[in-house]
Amino acid sequence: MDQHTPSIEWLLGRFFNGTATGSERAALFELLQRPENDAILKQWIEKVEPAKLEEQSFPEGTADAMLQAIFRAGAGPALLQKEEPVVRKIRPLWRWYAAAMVLVLLGAGLWFFWIPEQKNGNGKTASTEKSKQSLQPIQPGTDKAVLILDNGREVELDNKGNQLVDAGSGASVSRNNAMLDYTDLHRTGKLEMPVTYHTLSTPKGGQYQLTLSDGSRVWLNAASAIRFPVSFAATREIEVQGEVYIEVQQDKNKPFIVRTNEAVVQVLGTSININAYTNEEASAVTLVNGSVRVQKGNTQIAGGVVLKPGQQALLYPGLQNRQIQVKAVDVQQQIAWKNGQFSFKSTDIAALMRQMERWYNVDVVYPKGIPADRFTGNIPRSVNLNQFLEILRYSDIKATVEGNSVIIKP
Repeated sequence: MDQHTPSIEWLLGRFFNGTATGSERAALFELLQRPENDAILKQWIEKVEPAKLEEQSFPEGTADAMLQAIFRAGAGPALLQKEEPVVRKIRPLWRWYAAAMVLVLLGAGLWFFWIPEQKNGNGKTASTEKSKQSLQPIQPGTDKAVLILDNGREVELDNKGNQLVDAGSGASVSRNNAMLDYTDLHRTGKLEMPVTYHTLSTPKGGQYQLTLSDGSRVWLNAASAIRFPVSFAATREIEVQGEVYIEVQQDKNKPFIVRTNEAVVQVLGTSININAYTNEEASAVTLVNGSVRVQKGNTQIAGGVVLKPGQQALLYPGLQNRQIQVKAVDVQQQIAWKNGQFSFKSTDIAALMRQMERWYNVDVVYPKGIPADRFTGNIPRSVNLNQFLEILRYSDIKATVEGNSVIIKP
């Protein structure tokens, strides 16, 4: 190491003493990403008082690096709080073992605690056995999708670089990393033909972005799809399945219509999240900003409800317009998936597992029934499946992986 380069020990000391400058914090962030520094990090966390940790924050992006370092060092994180099913109170899952220390990353809103490796009856550490059970852990989802053209031809998409994608009929659209962009077609007038439709579909374990011809942007979660015209004409209408977040380009003369199996959503310029997975109890339309009208069914008729920012409309299969339920929600929690997070708020384990199934492309089995537990907290979507399940293990949920199935036992 260059004599002018500060050591990680010196930077950690400055950080935990509250005297680190912005450049020193940035340098610490870089060093934390190196696996060879994991042991040093663990030693510092174990000897620092929790009160000191609560006073600190990291630069943007450091939370994921710290989380990966904690996992590499063999520590068990607890990012969730577990709600007791009977008394309905949420209690922190902090198990203070001999060397357990709390680490609070206030800047990212993540909670961790450090659990030393424990010996089992065979004299082996629990972490060693887990690594043998799953030498190749299932990785989190990635940017991938399939574009289905109007003639049925399928084009596989990923996030590797920029390229032009053949859109059929002598036209092409640009793909910039993990976003498909149709605005060039619209601006240059390359499509002088009857309205044609494309479908962008993500598999389980996939996500993607799309810019429509009018400039509206769409984020697709895993196992989702959008059917849209290559270029909008007199109207702007799309159909969606699964979960999408949409930032609608304002055009007062052309309301933006979104159709799902359960609803018709009419918007002007606004940002909304639509969760229309068929295996969820209800479809949910969440308004981030602007104004939308939500109607029951898949035809445009009078009625429905008008949402205000921060409100969510719940549409249960078979209910009429007058029975649409509207409630206030935490918008950031509803759109956390778009920002790379799982976010749970008094979420039952079945709903939590459905999100996990879609992102990691696995199936969940409950051989002894579904536990009644509820959870509150955040987990980065960047962790692999074993790391996700490790969090649940420290929440008293036994989860094992067998092939492509996750077995849950209370």
